Amino acid sequence: MKRGKFFFIAVSLFSQVTFATNGTKVLSNSPKQLGLVGAGVANPEDSSWLSLNPASITELDDQYHLSLDILAANVEFEGAGPLGNTTDGRQTSNDPYLYIPNFSLIKSLDDKSSLGFGVFGTVGIAANYGNSRSSIGGVDDFDKRLNFRVLSFESHYAYKVKKDLSISVGAIINYAQARTDMLSSSTGQQTQGEYDWDDAWGGGLALSIFKKGELISLGASYKTRQWMSEFDKYDDVLIGPIDTPQNIQLGLAYHHNSKIDILFDYKWINWSDVKAIGTSVDKGGLGWEDQHILKLAAVYRASDKWTWRAGYSDSNSPIGTEDVFVNALTTGIIESHIGAGTSYKVDENLTVDFAGYYGLHNSIKDDGSDFPAGANSELEGDLWLFSLGFSYKF
Repeated sequence: MKRGKFFFIAVSLFSQVTFATNGTKVLSNSPKQLGLVGAGVANPEDSSWLSLNPASITELDDQYHLSLDILAANVEFEGAGPLGNTTDGRQTSNDPYLYIPNFSLIKSLDDKSSLGFGVFGTVGIAANYGNSRSSIGGVDDFDKRLNFRVLSFESHYAYKVKKDLSISVGAIINYAQARTDMLSSSTGQQTQGEYDWDDAWGGGLALSIFKKGELISLGASYKTRQWMSEFDKYDDVLIGPIDTPQNIQLGLAYHHNSKIDILFDYKWINWSDVKAIGTSVDKGGLGWEDQHILKLAAVYRASDKWTWRAGYSDSNSPIGTEDVFVNALTTGIIESHIGAGTSYKVDENLTVDFAGYYGLHNSIKDDGSDFPAGANSELEGDLWLFSLGFSYKF
């Protein structure tokens, strides 16, 4: 077996994760975005749009945003096949919670340009099964835990080319931490990292464009691959660094009237080009496929004080039926999400936001085609995510 075959970390993000949202990439970076299930690249609302479409911040007042997301996941795994732990049966992860902080600030430089800075939790994984995933790990009680998280520091410059057209360029720096006790196929024992934290740094670039219209607005955002350094403690289970994949999001906002906006977004996440993630299982990777995500959402401004949001997102899982056992700890199988949220305008400067969303239950069984030793292993789960935050204009 190739080394890394049992390494279950895959980025955002994450998001970014995680019992993950879009793979491991976090679905959104604020309550407003969460209520829209990550849609809105063509419909900016607050400074958190720095992470969604930085070009659009030229349409916003100077402000900052702070929020906290809490993700509660229900993950179950049942091992099967020659390598699976069949003794302990179906087991549930005992470490399902992730806490995801987000902060952003935008400041206009003049009537045509704005600068923004943000700190976002973009990727997360938390898996902690009561018993080992594999029969080998079950002997000494390992091969059952994984934690992975990425914090992104983003800085963007946006410029109004014309009254209704803005572009942006930005830089992203990522800090990642990981720990696991998984099986190393090169030694047949627990990884040399022994569940100690290791860290990695990396970064990339971002480009975006926003076209404002009275009836229809358009937006597009592109983030390059975020090249990361390696986790040295876990080089016995990794075939390369855990880079955040490049991704593109395109969106259209239909402004039905002064109260209602209808949003249509498409997002592509290029998991397959990241060596440690997209390489096939027989060559030591995770076998992840690219994701294609469709989002439909709506914004309803009910009054001067209250605004309501709702959305639905659907995608393919990056994990196929041939790679379930190998991905038992990444758990990135959720395909569909529904979300809703609200905002209350306290005064001209302060707005308080709340949103929640549900990742619909999904289950997937290993067909054994890529890794016969884990054939018929099954992974299933669903998740809830809640977000509370506020924006303040200055």
